[in-house]
Amino acid sequence: MRFDLFFFVFVFVFVLREYLNTLLYLIDFEEVSIPQSAAEFTRSDKDGLVRALWRAHSKEVKVLALLANLMIDYHISDVQLWSSILQGLLKADKVFF
Repeated sequence: MRFDLFFFVFVFVFVLREYLNTLLYLIDFEEVSIPQSAAEFTRSDKDGLVRALWRAHSKEVKVLALLANLMIDYHISDVQLWSSILQGLLKADKVFF
């Protein structure tokens, strides 16, 4: 019984965390005028999404920051893409430590 409760709470917290993360990304997408629904974002291949956004919006600083966050959160480790994004952020003086 106690294990079932622990498991339920663990799953609930995980699902809630993922939902809140999705909502935060939807806010970011709205700020850069990229239409995206929660269902679309949840179902999307994040690697493909990052690459598509890079091709379409590589000169927009806010999108570069969004791409960097997506790559961190979804463990996308394309060195070439990382290099390009970081160079774009450096050119715009938007790298924070």
